Amino acid sequence: MNIDERHNLRHSLTGLGGVFYPRDYVLGAFAEPAAAAAARDDLLAGGYDETEVEALNPDRFVREAEDIVEQSNSLLAGAGAENKVTITYEKHAEDGHGLLIAYAPSAAETDRAMRVFRRHGVLDAHKYHRFAIEALI
Repeated sequence: MNIDERHNLRHSLTGLGGVFYPRDYVLGAFAEPAAAAAARDDLLAGGYDETEVEALNPDRFVREAEDIVEQSNSLLAGAGAENKVTITYEKHAEDGHGLLIAYAPSAAETDRAMRVFRRHGVLDAHKYHRFAIEALI
């Protein structure tokens, strides 16, 4: 069972106003879903718990992202940066890229996750901090 089957992305990974905002997570896009799955497997082998890392279903991400962006645009004018990043990953998903999300609350955890992401050819990655989204690539 993957994260988007256990949790509705709208509720578990959204913040104020319904904006997609998985605080303390790193979100990455990979050329192929298999690369995202391999990175997930490496993170699990390295000590991550199954609840801390998961490949996101691209089709479901696109459906959820469209709804989230539309809702947040109508409710919260300040959602611009968050929505731009969400739209970027929506485009990755539409292009058939694999998406992987990993819990990384500290700088050390972020570095650890990114080392694995890079080994598997991550194309794009962002860290969702409390008040900012950091581009990692």
